[in-house]
Amino acid sequence: TETVDGTENTIIRSAATAKATSVLGADLFSEPDHVMVCIPPGTNGGWIAYAYINSSLSVYNDLWCNYVSAQMHEIGHNIGLAHSGESSSYDDQSGMMGYSYSDSDTLMCFNAPKNWQLGWYIDRQKILNAGSAEQIQINGVSDYKQTGDDDTILVQIPGGVTDWYVSFNRKDGFNDQTKEGGDQVLVHNRPTGVGYDESKLLAKLDSGGTYTGAPVRITVNSINLTASPPYATVTFGTISPQSNPTSSPPTSSPSMPPTGSCNENPKAKFLWRKKMKNGNLKISKRSCRWLGKKNENKIASFCKKKNKCHEDFGSAEDTCPDTCASCDPCYERETALFFVKKNKKEKHVVRNCGWLDGRDNKELLCQNTFVEGCYGLASEVCPGTCSVQQCTNAQGSIFNQD
Repeated sequence: TETVDGTENTIIRSAATAKATSVLGADLFSEPDHVMVCIPPGTNGGWIAYAYINSSLSVYNDLWCNYVSAQMHEIGHNIGLAHSGESSSYDDQSGMMGYSYSDSDTLMCFNAPKNWQLGWYIDRQKILNAGSAEQIQINGVSDYKQTGDDDTILVQIPGGVTDWYVSFNRKDGFNDQTKEGGDQVLVHNRPTGVGYDESKLLAKLDSGGTYTGAPVRITVNSINLTASPPYATVTFGTISPQSNPTSSPPTSSPSMPPTGSCNENPKAKFLWRKKMKNGNLKISKRSCRWLGKKNENKIASFCKKKNKCHEDFGSAEDTCPDTCASCDPCYERETALFFVKKNKKEKHVVRNCGWLDGRDNKELLCQNTFVEGCYGLASEVCPGTCSVQQCTNAQGSIFNQD
């Protein structure tokens, strides 16, 4: 029998595990997945808890055995997780491998580097190499069950000896009590690999925020908390912006629009529909993979009708050019929408190619180089109507009427 008061916790721990092994008649350190030793108050020192790395044993001082964050932290060490820091080893409070809290229940998960290491969301992971330029919609881990195979929860940017991780720290569900960076886009890094190494929280970004310390520039375009499920739209790298307006419109015909590559991303999302619900705008979207599984008639119908866009999602034809057969730079559809101007209420005015064809000021509209929002220029959307060079009489040009 050991007396707890003033005794080293290691002595009490050894006595407890020896007694448990004797009573259970089993190897305590090989048969159970995890062994938690809860030591009564009074041992020497002001310790809280500790655990052995890649082992089954964790040890807790008094009431800390009842606190979920302490349990998650120490068992995290058991399964190979190191600490999560920001300015020191423990102070990343966005996940369980930072500080522990004296609460009976703490609804918080691990951060992005730890989740990647564990492989818990491997079907929602995306690797983005340096030099890439891509816009990605990121959901939170707490919304995993509301997402599909085409969605993304974790983004990794390999960087040689260091890897960067980008996530949307959705404050909801089993992550509702995250202590730091809730409903923000977080940037972490850690040494390359999935072994035992500390991670570091580098940035907590709101909508419009940018981080430039990774191999690619990271910019948060928007955070939509009213969508179902909520998401953050993040641009990685630099995507060329639209041209600024010139002091006077050019007099020559518009130049050839960029040639489409038709290398569409099957996970890319296009705007399916948007509607107001309980005073909030509800956005529905579909992926190119989903569209590609439909029969030819439905694909044609969807590509024809789904021509509206949203700041985070393009139309079906723009997003899925291979599936919609809209890759040709001279492709045009009569119902396709382009940006005209902003009205007095600062709202965007859009029109379609069929409307443009009969306008007396068609040439002026086609020469416009100013655009705002998600709709393109008339010369890009309606290259045939605008007599874009190489499209007017180009062999193989596509002018679809609906």
